[in-house]
Amino acid sequence: GLIITGLTYGALIAVYPAMISRIYGVTKGVRIYGIVFTAWGITGLVAPWTAGWLYDRTQDYTLGLIIAGCLSLMSAISGQKSKP
Repeated sequence: GLIITGLTYGALIAVYPAMISRIYGVTKGVRIYGIVFTAWGITGLVAPWTAGWLYDRTQDYTLGLIIAGCLSLMSAISGQKSKP
């Protein structure tokens, strides 16, 4: 499982800048890439802390997983509605 995750994650990081530039153009692509990875970094700092806090309060992972699932669904819907 970890090998597949590592390979696909590495492929995503390599393809992402080209994909964004192709969709939005080079000028907008650079700005969007910066915004996306700033959000990714902030999430990487906040989400584990929040999940740990929720677990400490409830002694269960269910609420954290529900919140993560809802945010993922909202992101997918938002991505489908946005236009370049």
